[in-house]
Amino acid sequence: MLPTSRVPHHIDASACFMPPSRPFVSRRLEYHQGRLSVSDSNVHLRVRGGGCGVSKPEGTPSSAHASGQDTPAPPVSAPGAYLFAKATLKADHDMSVMMPSSENEFVALLKGGDQPCFTGADEPGLTCTGAQLAQLPALIEAFNAAASAQERFELLNRYMVDAATVEKAVGAQTVGELSCRVARYDLVAGSSPTTVYFLEDYPDGTLAHGKTLAVGVMRWARFHVKLVDLQVHSFANADERDAAQKADSTHEDA
Repeated sequence: MLPTSRVPHHIDASACFMPPSRPFVSRRLEYHQGRLSVSDSNVHLRVRGGGCGVSKPEGTPSSAHASGQDTPAPPVSAPGAYLFAKATLKADHDMSVMMPSSENEFVALLKGGDQPCFTGADEPGLTCTGAQLAQLPALIEAFNAAASAQERFELLNRYMVDAATVEKAVGAQTVGELSCRVARYDLVAGSSPTTVYFLEDYPDGTLAHGKTLAVGVMRWARFHVKLVDLQVHSFANADERDAAQKADSTHEDA
């Protein structure tokens, strides 16, 4: 297990995979001594002319609004997050549990309950949803026909990579005023077939990715059918993340 001091405290990486206990709230982004930080607020960061500025709270008219102009602010981004997620097959997975027979039934299941797995169903800025939905029928058919938990584990991992590929291909995803991109999403084999690593780069933060349909599927597999255990670690840059993942993999081999 990695020392917790290696994990920056200003990024909640587990939010990508944990079922949220409450809706996401707006964020406050501040630029201080070369670093961006995020906190709950109704204040939004806006970028003008290469500089960073913090806009006035809601209800305070800007100069554009005061002059009768309607100039929407461009989407903003959060601090980057560079993750490795260690996925391990759980030995007690119940093979009698099946996915719903159609993609629409599955999505309805993922959206339901007090803590839905798919939290971005009503986010118009998640333009990758349609493509990820189109990938579900093949996953459902193969998952339900699988002869072992290991086979299901491998199918889930492949779906996550394929879903991230289309998320990256369609471009930045937006939630509110935040615009987020996937720059990297790679699958790396662990020391045994029951362990894999996901190496994930989010230069603008993880908020949008954490609301995607694919992450909803992973939450379902993790919390509802106990197929996979997931440990998520977040770092400030890719070099630190890569070094930590290699160290964890070496420890597994020992």
